[in-house]
Amino acid sequence: MPSETHADRYCRRVAECELNAEKATNADDRLAWQRLAEDWARLARGAEVEPSPGHVLQLAKSNSN
Repeated sequence: MPSETHADRYCRRVAECELNAEKATNADDRLAWQRLAEDWARLARGAEVEPSPGHVLQLAKSNSN
């Protein structure tokens, strides 16, 4: 069985955040979970394109501006 990639882990986090968004009882919490899911999805897409850890750090820095 192949080992889990960074993209796989990030996709799992997306699913967790989306589930938490569905369970959220107020709009602010739901929005926060949805935003986290979007951030994890962005990281997953970046990891699929270039799977090096340095690329992930670069994506995180560029998205914080």
